[in-house]
Amino acid sequence: MPKKIWQKVINNGDFNLLKNKPLILKSWKRSVQFGIVPYNINNRDDELSHTAFKELRDKYGELIFIATPIITNLYFTLKGTNTAIYLIEKDGYILKAIGDNEILNELTKIRLVEGANWHEKSKGTNGIGTALIEQKPVSIHAEEHFCEPFHHLSCFAAPIFDTNKNLIALLDVTLLAKQAHPHLMALVIAAAKAIETQLYANDLKKRLLNSVKQSNLILNNIDYGIFWVNQLGYITYLNSICSNKLGVDASDLIGRHIEDVFNLPASFKEMISDNVKFLDRSGQIKIDFQGNTLWCQLKPLVGPLGEKLGIAFSLSPKTSTITVVKPRKQKNEITFEDIIGNSNSMKESIRLAMQAATTNLTILITGETGTGKEVFARAIHNESHYNKGPFIAINCGAIPETLIESELFGYEDGAFTGAKKGGRPGKFELANNGTIFLDEIGEMPLYIQVKLLRVLQEREIVRVGGVKTIPIDVRVIAATNKDLESEIKQGQFRQDLYYRLNVINIKIPPLRERREDILPLANHFLSKAPMKCSISPPAESILCKYFWPGNVRELENIIVRAASFCISGIITPSNLPNEIKRKTQSSNSHILTTGKSFNLKNLESLTIVEILKQSKGNCTLAAKRLGISRTTLYRKLKALGIQKEEFQN
Repeated sequence: MPKKIWQKVINNGDFNLLKNKPLILKSWKRSVQFGIVPYNINNRDDELSHTAFKELRDKYGELIFIATPIITNLYFTLKGTNTAIYLIEKDGYILKAIGDNEILNELTKIRLVEGANWHEKSKGTNGIGTALIEQKPVSIHAEEHFCEPFHHLSCFAAPIFDTNKNLIALLDVTLLAKQAHPHLMALVIAAAKAIETQLYANDLKKRLLNSVKQSNLILNNIDYGIFWVNQLGYITYLNSICSNKLGVDASDLIGRHIEDVFNLPASFKEMISDNVKFLDRSGQIKIDFQGNTLWCQLKPLVGPLGEKLGIAFSLSPKTSTITVVKPRKQKNEITFEDIIGNSNSMKESIRLAMQAATTNLTILITGETGTGKEVFARAIHNESHYNKGPFIAINCGAIPETLIESELFGYEDGAFTGAKKGGRPGKFELANNGTIFLDEIGEMPLYIQVKLLRVLQEREIVRVGGVKTIPIDVRVIAATNKDLESEIKQGQFRQDLYYRLNVINIKIPPLRERREDILPLANHFLSKAPMKCSISPPAESILCKYFWPGNVRELENIIVRAASFCISGIITPSNLPNEIKRKTQSSNSHILTTGKSFNLKNLESLTIVEILKQSKGNCTLAAKRLGISRTTLYRKLKALGIQKEEFQN
C-alpha cells in the first residue's frame, strides 16, 4: 500500500481508499475507536513487570513447553534471514521471542519484546493484534500498519486453538518489510498447526492418564487380586491386592512372560486359543507360584473387532489365605553406579569413597541433612570385602541416652529391669563380618563415646551386665552433619574418638553447591514414580534456583509429590509447593555474601530456622522435613539457642 494512501486516510479520514482491503479497513476503524495515535508507538504502560511476566509464563508453562521445540525448528529454518519469531497469549502479551540478534535489537526500539502487549487496543493494526481479533491467519505489511513507527516491518501471524476451538495463543514472524516473502505465511501456519497438534496430543495424554488413574483406583479398591496378560503372554498389570497376596512388587512381574512366573496347566498359547477346556467344574483354573497353589478365574480380553487381546486372571477366594514370601530387594544392593552426580565436587567424593571401599579403614562421612550419607555408606559396604556380611545402620540421635549403650553393645540376661530373657546382641554383634553405620555420631553421649573408642581400639565388645569380651570384625562408617572440630572445642565430642573415626573423611557437598545435579536427580526420581511425567522449563527453573535446605531428600519428596498431583504428564510450577516457588537462591544468597564466618554450625542454624519458619514452629513437621528425630531437633534447638515459640505466630 503506497505511503500516500496511508497519509490521506489518516489526515482526511477517507476510509473508502481502503475498500479493496476489507481486513485492513475494519482494523483501522477499530484502531480509531481504540484511540490509537497513528504517529506514536502507543506504549500505554501495558508492558508487564518482571513478577507479573513470570506469573504469566508460569500460567502458560505447558504451552511454552510444547511450542518451544517447534518455534526453535522454525527459527533454524529462517536463521540468517533477519527474522524474529514470537509466541503470544490470547490477550496479546508476548510470552517468548527468538530470532536473529540484529532484528531483535531493532524491534526492541518499538518494544516488540517479551512481556509487552501487542493487541490492537494497544498498538493498532499489526499482525499480532489483528490476528487475535480476526482469529485467522493475518499478514500486515509496511504502511498497512496503522501506526507510522511500524511501517518498516512486515508481520505474519497465525492463531493457535485448543481442543475446544478456543483461541489460546498466536504465532508471529516479524521482519523488515523489504525482506518479506509471501511464502512465510505458509510456514507460520504450518508451525501453528504443529503446536495445535501437540496440544491435542497432550490433552489426549491427560485424558488417558486420568482414565488410567481412575481405572487403577477402581482396580486397587476391589476385594480380590487381578493381573492381566497380553496376547503374547506378557504380564501387563497387577492390582495392589494381587501384589500383596503374591508378596511381590508389581514392577517385579510386569513385562515378564507368564510362563516364567507361574506354572500353568498348559502353554499360554493353548490357553488363549481355548481357555475353557482347562477350567474345573467351578469355572476356575489352578496355577502354581513358587510352590503355592493359586485358583483363578479367567476372563478373555477381547478388542472391538473381536480380536483376542489377552486374558485377565482373577485370584479366587480359595487363595485368600495364601501368603507367598519373596525375598525383598535390599537397600544394600546400592552401588556407586546408583549415586547420581555430575558435578566435580560430587565426582571427587565418589572417587574417594571408591578408594576407601578397598580398605578396611574407619570412615567419617560429613554433609548436611539429606545429602545421601547413608547411600554412600551402603555403596562403600557393597564394594568392600565386607559385602558378604550384614550392613547394620543405627541413628545415634534417635535413641534415648538410657538405651543407646544396650542398642550398640547388647545386654545379658537380667542386666536391667525389663531385659529380655537370655539377653540380646547389640548392633556391633549383629554387624560382625560386615559394616556398621553410625549415623548422627555427633549426637552420641560422651560416656558412650568412651566405650566406642575402646571398641575401635580393641575390636571387641562387652554386653551391658556382662563380663565376657566378644571379638568382632566390623567395618565402621560414621556420619554427621555437625562440625565435630567445633564440638570438640565446646567439650561435646572427644578428640581421641574424632581422630579414630576421621581416618578417611568423605565430604558430601550440599545440593545448592552442585546445581548441575538437580535436574538429573529430579528425572531419576521421576523414573521411579508410578505415573510417568516430565518437567516443564519453568518448573525446572524453580527447582534449580531453590536453596534446598533439605538437599536430595527434600528434592525427592518434592518430585514424588509433584508427580502424584500431576495429571497432564508435565510438571508445571502449579504442581510445586508454594514455599519452593517463594524461596529461591536469590532470596537466600545474601546470607552467603555477608562476609561472616559460614561454617557447618552456621549453616545448621540457618537450615533449622528456615524449616521452622516454613513449619510455623511445628517441631514434629520440622523434624520430618529435616530428616531427623524430634528428640534430636529439640537437642539442636537447645544447643543453638533457638526458641521454637518465635515461629509459632
